[in-house]
Amino acid sequence: MKYLSTKYLGFGDGVGSQIQRRISIWTYCKLNDIQYVHTPLFELEHNYEKDNKFENNWETFFNLGCGELKDVNTSEINYVEHMHDYFDKENSPNLYDKVRDEFRKKYFMTEKPKLMYDDNFINVAVHVRRGDIVGRKHRFKKRGTSDEYFISLMEKLNQETTIKPYKFYVFSQNKTAKRGFRMKKKGDIFEKYRNLDLNIELMIDGCPFFDFHHLISADVLITSKSSFPYVAGLFSTNRVIYNKFWHKPKSYWEVGT
Repeated sequence: MKYLSTKYLGFGDGVGSQIQRRISIWTYCKLNDIQYVHTPLFELEHNYEKDNKFENNWETFFNLGCGELKDVNTSEINYVEHMHDYFDKENSPNLYDKVRDEFRKKYFMTEKPKLMYDDNFINVAVHVRRGDIVGRKHRFKKRGTSDEYFISLMEKLNQETTIKPYKFYVFSQNKTAKRGFRMKKKGDIFEKYRNLDLNIELMIDGCPFFDFHHLISADVLITSKSSFPYVAGLFSTNRVIYNKFWHKPKSYWEVGT
């Protein structure tokens, strides 16, 4: 095959899923001396503000297409859905480490949100997937993880003996996937986190660009069952605590229990 790329699959996806699809193909090409052709992101889910520049802004944010072929005769391109199985089944996600520096170079070439992390602490980003799976039927409802799981991990970390104390940032949403309104559910779905005796900040319904940049930059990243934090983990240079779902962890990641 001469070129590899992806194309619209006939259904919507969030930015995590779409960028992971491209990154898996891009990495495969880099490792196997095949030319990658970059296809810009298709229409994205979770565009709550109805921003008509949403996809273009994510393109600029990740900058994966920088220096890559884009305009190629389609008859020469082999379109594939993804290359996940190459990493999840045939080999190991550790292979992403071979291109991590190149990815991060592209990523940091474009402007990023200012980090709010405090150098006096070990900064822990906790991605709690809620907005598109709680209080409604959804094809990804099985991706939910209990609050007790995340709270247990945070409490275990907080008990570790370290030079600096831990500070936790919980990134989540309280909006539905399609219309962007708040979920109709009695009580505060983040009440358990508010009541914790931990140094914790709740980052709810924030800017997704801000959120991703904090996930990839955290001293410790606790992932959810979502491609959004998984991609951040793949290209993080720090500690990752992985939440089991259908994409395998790197061999040296910690697996949350």
